[in-house]
Amino acid sequence: MSEKNVKTEKVKKDLKNGSGLGQLTVTLCAISAICALLLGLTNMVTAPIIVQNQEKKKTEAITANVMPGYTGVLSQVNYVGSDATILSVLKGDDNSFVVEVAPKGSFSGNLTLMVGIDPNRAITGVYAVSSGETAGKGSLALETDYLQAQYTGKSGPLSLGGEVEAVSGATITSVAVCNAVNSAFEAINNTADGPYDPNLTPSVPDEPNVSENIRSMAQEGSGYVAVVDCGGDSFSKTLVLRVTLDANKAVSGIEVVESGETPELGGKVLEAENLQKYVGQSGTAEVDGISGASFTSNAVNTGVNAVLKAADYPDEWPQGSADVAQPSQPEGDEDGGIAVEQDGDGYVVTVDCGPDSFSKTLVLRVSIDANKAVSGIEVVESGETPELGGKVLEAENLQKYVGQSGTAEVDGIAGATYTSNAVNAGVNAALKAVE
Repeated sequence: MSEKNVKTEKVKKDLKNGSGLGQLTVTLCAISAICALLLGLTNMVTAPIIVQNQEKKKTEAITANVMPGYTGVLSQVNYVGSDATILSVLKGDDNSFVVEVAPKGSFSGNLTLMVGIDPNRAITGVYAVSSGETAGKGSLALETDYLQAQYTGKSGPLSLGGEVEAVSGATITSVAVCNAVNSAFEAINNTADGPYDPNLTPSVPDEPNVSENIRSMAQEGSGYVAVVDCGGDSFSKTLVLRVTLDANKAVSGIEVVESGETPELGGKVLEAENLQKYVGQSGTAEVDGISGASFTSNAVNTGVNAVLKAADYPDEWPQGSADVAQPSQPEGDEDGGIAVEQDGDGYVVTVDCGPDSFSKTLVLRVSIDANKAVSGIEVVESGETPELGGKVLEAENLQKYVGQSGTAEVDGIAGATYTSNAVNAGVNAALKAVE
């Protein structure tokens, strides 16, 4: 018998009686330990390089896109606000800022942006550091040309459909970017002087899992039914939906319970054909916005997603009827910010539009004739910026409401979306109050 055959027979005999099995186990363990050690050493070597490359990428992005041409020094400062989306704040020696934000509500849930703000509080650039948004859809709202055209040179707060236009087919990402920019403006007012301390972390309150806009939610058979108030994001401030989900927590239907949206604009978003596009969607739902109706498109997307999220947290469901919308705060009392007086055959309505305005101080006196049409508007009190919101309150613009009844609307003025929206909402509240 050859030497090779003798060794082979010995190995077979050792394995059969178990003595070779232990040796094999020891050998495999030794190999695994060596591999683990090599991987650990590799990670020790590459981890700092990866961090350096990430920081290099950010530095290059700041120079090229966030603060083009900036030659000063940027130093990290302590953020002491309560916004959990703020990752870091850099402050320049000229009082400029670069804020890194990871906004909630993006389609992928994985989006990090950098926002540059100059000493005059104007945006110098917005750049996506990392993104998981869908290529050809959400990613369109992150392209450099779009971000530069929509944000550079503007001051916050900004609103989608006002100072900023959403990208068709990428409404959710567009909203996330706009929210990130507004968060950046807020963040620069919440920084502490002194050397940066990485251990100084602001206390961030726990956020509820169920949106406060969910009026009611309950199980219905093997599925779910919810009533959600989307008014806060809508154009008219009056929009309530009834959303049903199937057993798999996918949208099975949407019904409009209440709406004050303009029929030929926001009303198109609420047509059965458009709402049907949500059916079957789960997790994060999105339907392409309709041109000229960004507010309503965004409001419906937000409302549907609030319901989809709430389905996972039954312990937090608010009580109430899912069949009939709960009434909103009655108008006509002091708490509602509106007072109605008879004036001959018509009415005079004093309405506080402050909550929707930019300055939070805006009171109008709306005259309504016997046919319940607007006959005049007078500004009682205003804190709006003269060259921005103040333009909405000029007599020439307010005159456009005269003669309107039912649901009134005047096109917003660029750069004064908050005030435009506040006046529209106030006039419609006055028209509704006289009913």
